[in-house]
Formats: sequence, structure tokens, C-alpha cells
Amino acid sequence: MGKAASIEVRELTEGDLSWVLPMDEGAFSLAWKRETFLEELTGRLAHYYGVFEDGTPIAYGGFWLVAGEAQIMRLAVDPGRRGEKKGLFLVASLIEKARDLGAEEVTLEVREPAENGPIIMQTVGKTPCSCAFSLLICKKGT
Repeated sequence: MGKAASIEVRELTEGDLSWVLPMDEGAFSLAWKRETFLEELTGRLAHYYGVFEDGTPIAYGGFWLVAGEAQIMRLAVDPGRRGEKKGLFLVASLIEKARDLGAEEVTLEVREPAENGPIIMQTVGKTPCSCAFSLLICKKGT
């Protein structure tokens, strides 16, 4: 039997942009610029985290926390790791982090043609649709 992988979730820093920027470019048709990420990483409302497996970055995501509501703003998984449910692990980690910071609700807006939007919806018990939607994925007490 092989050794189990070590998974770590931690806040992103400016030093992480060396891998975040290429991952973002591979995940989004409108990738964010370095300056945009720097504004997010230093903003008082924004909270961004990376997922690392045995020290190797495999995903990142973040949310804004305003008045008890965390709005997930960005999610990306290394293209070579897609299909391994790392994105679902990332969403669950963001929910946990948001709750730790006092969020009562966590929402995620998915825009077509987000190929994994239906997977997220099915996982949280929602019916997929072929349009943009905002999804309440977690409410305090649930």
C-alpha cells in the first residue's frame, strides 16, 4: 500500500501567484491579471485559499464575506487533476473557512458553460439548468 497524500488548505499569498495565474488562465476565458489578484489578496472582504497535495498546488478558490454572506468568487482546479473531485473538496473547504469567519450563508454563481456546474449542483441536491444561476449552497444550521 502506498502512503496517503497529505492535503493542506491555506490562505494564498502574493508568492502563490506564480502558480495561481497560469491555473487561472487555463480555467477561465477571461483570466484575471496579476493586479486583480493582488487587490483580492489584500482586500479586507476577500479570502482566498489554495489546496496543496504533498506540497504541490492543485486548486485555489476564494470568496467575499459581506454581512454574514460568503459569495464564492473564483474556483479553479489544475487541469491534470480535474475529475478527481478536488473542486468539490475545495468548495467544502471554502464553506468551512467561511463559517469559521462567521458566514451564515454561502453562495456560488455558476455561468454557462461552466462544465462542472451541474456536478456541483447534483452534489448539493439541486437540479441543473442551462442558464446562469446563483446557488445557495450552505445556510447556517444546515
